[in-house]
Amino acid sequence: MSLLADLLSKARRADKSRKDVPPALEGIVKGERRGGTSLRRFAIIGSLSILAVASGFVALNLIQGINIRKDAVKPPQINRSTAPEKRVPAQRTISQKSVPDKDGQPVSNSSKRIMKTQAVVPSKKQNMPGRLHVAGQVRPERHIISKRAKAAAQAGRYSEVQIKNKMIDSGEADSYIYAGRQFEMERKYPDAVRQYRKALVLRPSDPFILNSISYLFLKMRLPEKGLMYALKAADARHGYVPAVLNAGISYAEMGNDGEAEKFFKRAVNLDPFNRETLYNLGLFYERRKEYEMALNAYRRLVDTGEYSAFMDIARALELSGKRTEAIRVYKGIIGSDVISKEVKNKASLRLSTLSRAGR
Repeated sequence: MSLLADLLSKARRADKSRKDVPPALEGIVKGERRGGTSLRRFAIIGSLSILAVASGFVALNLIQGINIRKDAVKPPQINRSTAPEKRVPAQRTISQKSVPDKDGQPVSNSSKRIMKTQAVVPSKKQNMPGRLHVAGQVRPERHIISKRAKAAAQAGRYSEVQIKNKMIDSGEADSYIYAGRQFEMERKYPDAVRQYRKALVLRPSDPFILNSISYLFLKMRLPEKGLMYALKAADARHGYVPAVLNAGISYAEMGNDGEAEKFFKRAVNLDPFNRETLYNLGLFYERRKEYEMALNAYRRLVDTGEYSAFMDIARALELSGKRTEAIRVYKGIIGSDVISKEVKNKASLRLSTLSRAGR
């Protein structure tokens, strides 16, 4: 209200000042009074000013209130100075995606297993002149029956019951093979044969089982039966070297040198670097006193890295009457850095025997 009082005081001073107005200007002052007194005019102006100020104050408060409400509901600002969090895409679980196996079967990654087949393990060579070395005993192959059965089921060849039976038969055959291996390690060959035959009932065309039985019969000095199973194994898998070799040994033990030589050469042609086949071929010729042929086979055996075959070379030279050359080979064996101590001892013993005989 101080503003209104100030305006009224100014109006009174203006009225008092008009008393000193010159006569020439008196008309103008009177003309102004015709539209209303100066006091009324100042009162109206003051009222309007007060209303304007009040309206502005109210409007300012309203605007500030709106801004406060906007700030209250405004979402927090992202700090641009910090690195945005990376979005991690949703990962598909193993069960959601299946991977086809090599047979074309969709197999879950969680259940897919890789099955390893066991390789043929030859037995240690017996350094016994005059006796053929039976081809190495064979560890059984673990068949992936489940995959084959599933593929056959999709093709409509087997029912679910047949698939289950095949899987059971596979496990049962493996148990018989394992038992046969245990008897074989204990040199209980007849018991081992019985176990392998039980496995053969479940897998009648398995070359590994067939050749294992052939091997056992040869160890039991039954070459006729050994030949029968060796030929079956060779027919079950074309080019199966252990079976071809056992067939050759069986023929040799039976005295059929013609067939024996044919199978030995066939085995060497199938695998020219197979140490078992080269050794048996050399030993076969050595028994027949074909020493040059035997030496050729033994030299090829040395070329494969079988340095113990130098003993076989020295023996063949000695038997063929080339005593001086044999002594030189024996001395070379003793001074070699790549030949085992056991072989060196044998060479040293043989060299001493030859030296005493030459005196």
